[in-house]
Amino acid sequence: DPLLDGSLYAMLEARYGVRIVRAKQAVTAATAGEADAPALDLKPDEPVLRIARTTYDSSNLVVEYAMSAMRSGYPIETIMQRRPAPEVPA
Repeated sequence: DPLLDGSLYAMLEARYGVRIVRAKQAVTAATAGEADAPALDLKPDEPVLRIARTTYDSSNLVVEYAMSAMRSGYPIETIMQRRPAPEVPA
């Protein structure tokens, strides 16, 4: 399915009713591996930042697990903002 406004989370909520409510993210320093190095235009064993993120829905079920590697020297900014849940008519 195409993303809504470029957002995976918005698409999951609108199409499937899956509401992401929290995420856990860990950032560690590491070295580029054989797969990471060419993709990041690095030599193997050059420094990278590894990011592992797990997102959970309102039932506390894991919805997404992502692992990323990025070149060092770039700032990391994480913004998670949820719109209020729609009110349910009484």
